[in-house]
Amino acid sequence: MAYYTGTTTSGADLITAIQNAAVANSWVLTSGILSKGNVYAQLSQWNPVIPDVTPAKGVGIQVGTGASGAALTGANGNIVGVRTDMDTTYGAVPLVYPCTYHIFINESPDEIVVAVNYNSLYWQWLAFGQSTTIGITGTGIYCWGSMFPGTASTDAHAGFTVDSAFGYRNKRPCFYGQIYQRWVIGTNIASSWIHLDMDSQDWWGNQFAAQSIVDVYYSVGDILRKQPNTWNSESLLVRTMLLAQRADSFWSYVAEFPHFRYVRNTFFDDGEVITLGSDDWFVAPIIKKDLDHPLGQDALLEYHSGTNGFAVRKTT
Repeated sequence: MAYYTGTTTSGADLITAIQNAAVANSWVLTSGILSKGNVYAQLSQWNPVIPDVTPAKGVGIQVGTGASGAALTGANGNIVGVRTDMDTTYGAVPLVYPCTYHIFINESPDEIVVAVNYNSLYWQWLAFGQSTTIGITGTGIYCWGSMFPGTASTDAHAGFTVDSAFGYRNKRPCFYGQIYQRWVIGTNIASSWIHLDMDSQDWWGNQFAAQSIVDVYYSVGDILRKQPNTWNSESLLVRTMLLAQRADSFWSYVAEFPHFRYVRNTFFDDGEVITLGSDDWFVAPIIKKDLDHPLGQDALLEYHSGTNGFAVRKTT
C-alpha cells in the first residue's frame, strides 16, 4: 500500500504517474493494460465531447474481466474519469494543467484512487479496483469517475447537493458524475460501474434510466445530512455501502469499498489527514468546498459541493 503526490502538466503525464505507481505496488502493465488478480484496467486520454477542440486532455478509466492484447474483454459500459471539456453554463470549472495529483494504492481488496486538485480549490476523482462483495457471483471489479462521456449537458457538469430541490428523492444525496450516486439524465451512460453478475446483468451502473441500478442513496444520504455533530463538531466517516435495486423495488446490500468514505468536511481543510487508530484518512472536497452553502443546495447555480467530501485511506 502506498501514497504518491506530484504535479502534472498533461493527461499523458498523469497516466504515466498512475501506471508507475501501480507497477511499483505489484500491478502488471502489459500493452497499456494494468492488471492485478482478476482486475484489468485501461487508462486513456479523453475529451469525450470536443476531442478535437480541446488539446489538453483529461484521463479516462475503463475496466474489464480480462484482456486480449491491447484490448479489454468483458468491459464495463463506458469510460469515466476526469475531464477538461465541460459545459460551463452552470459555472462548472474544467480540469486545467498544471494540476496536483494524489494517488492512493490499497490492498485487500486492491484499489487505486486518484484525486486531482486544480485551480487551488477544485477537485476531480477517478478510481478502479476490487470491492468487497456480499452474496453475489460477480467479481466486484469496479470503476468510477467525476465525469462520464455524455454530451455537453449542463446536468452532467453541475454541482453536488444532499438536501435541496435539486436533490433526487427528497433529502437524499444526488450529484452528477460521482461515486455510485444515481443521476437523473435519461440515458444509459453511467459514472460508476461494478461487476455484480446478478439478475441476468453482468455490469451494473448508477444510470437512472437503466433497469440495473446501484447507488448509495439509502445507506449514505440521511447520515450525511445530519453531520457534523452540533454538540462537538465531529463528522463521521461514512462507509460506502452499495445497494442494488431488485424486483418490486426491493434493494440488496451487495458491495462495499473498505478504503473509501464519505465525510462532511466542514471543519477539515483540503488535504487534511485524519488519524483513527492505525489508519490515516486523506480528506478533500467532492468538487469544491463552500461553507456558505454547506448542503450544496445552490450547486446547480454555483459549481461546488458544499461541505461534502471524500476520505481515502492513506498509507505511506
